Amino acid sequence: MRKKILFASAILILTCLSGCGSTLAEQEWPMPENSMSAEEDTVKLLTSFYGMSDRTSTSRGCYEWVSTPADASVITYIDYASKQKVYLCSQPNCSHMDESCPAWFNGPAGYIFSSADETKLFGVQSNAADGQVRQSLWSMGADGTNRRVLYELKAGESFCDAVAGNSQKLYITVRDFEGSKKLLEIDIEDKKTNVILEYTGSDWLYGTFQDKLVILYYTSESLSSGTFTYTTYSLHSKEQQTIYKYEYNDNGQPEKGCIGRVDKEFLYLIRPTGNQLADVEKINMITGKKTALCNSLEYYHVDNTFVAGFEDGRMIVTVSNVADPDHIETKTFAIHCDTGEIQEITQTIFYGTIEMAVPIAATLNKELLVISSYEKKQVVLYDIEGLPYNAEIDVPVYSLISKEDFWAGKTTYQQIKDLT
Repeated sequence: MRKKILFASAILILTCLSGCGSTLAEQEWPMPENSMSAEEDTVKLLTSFYGMSDRTSTSRGCYEWVSTPADASVITYIDYASKQKVYLCSQPNCSHMDESCPAWFNGPAGYIFSSADETKLFGVQSNAADGQVRQSLWSMGADGTNRRVLYELKAGESFCDAVAGNSQKLYITVRDFEGSKKLLEIDIEDKKTNVILEYTGSDWLYGTFQDKLVILYYTSESLSSGTFTYTTYSLHSKEQQTIYKYEYNDNGQPEKGCIGRVDKEFLYLIRPTGNQLADVEKINMITGKKTALCNSLEYYHVDNTFVAGFEDGRMIVTVSNVADPDHIETKTFAIHCDTGEIQEITQTIFYGTIEMAVPIAATLNKELLVISSYEKKQVVLYDIEGLPYNAEIDVPVYSLISKEDFWAGKTTYQQIKDLT
């Protein structure tokens, strides 16, 4: 599991903010308009299939929700056009330290994601106003204004898993204190909410295509065996249909474990073939067509193989050989989803003393947003008694790079200027 911890560290957002910086008032801010056609306004996955995070990207920029030293938080915005990082605030001379600022939140940072048409942002945060341990779902404009609570959970409940939606609805999962889940349909405008599915803690919303949600059900027979069932739920007919099922049984041999991941209408299966290799099969969940993509992906252990996501038409896979604990070898590969070409990502950065492949934060039209390095930053934090102390943290440095250069192994980064 050590490999997963390393990868999580690579994408961790550790930024503390203070003082005044540049705001949206100093940037050109073309507010998005909901101009999607009915065909374009299909349900989409709004987060990673793993679930929500503190970062979300759109066609114009990338948002981050980060904690501040004063037990509060702010939303920042990376503008691709100007290559600058600013506060999500259009007020000149704003201190970004109280509720008058559209970027500021009372309490720690939470999860953030954008609407399908990019006209709104949504945030999930533990309720800080009254000190209750429960979560609220916030809705706001793409510039942080017009903030309102869209849905508030009861004590003992929490939002979890991936989130889907179109321009009118959100599909978000709530888990209760016993681990049971219910999938909510929330109207973005009038807040009307319906429970459309209920399932166990081992099942989750995993993808979307056409008018369908993809639900992954997992039934465990033992610690090393179970059944994965991919089921679609039609938002129009309200019917469920099983589209693919496979048995998982490594018989106590994790090097034989299979991995499945979903991207749009495709299911990708990584199956070990022996000799520390695996093949990758692509299954069209609409037509049932199966395509063998490749048969030579390095593979050592099911728990040490991590599919980070899908970027620029490629599945990003990190594998680790932990046979020698003192010399763990980790590699990151990009598997082209059409050709099956396997390419190792050779550009690396250091997070502390740990070397890792450059993480891709977002895919643009002709460029990629990446974390090109981490830098040390001195900050003032507060202990449990409210006393200040100095600390040093690693914060990510974001850059843009052309897709052509990145896949050619180059490091021609155009660094984002941090004005926060």
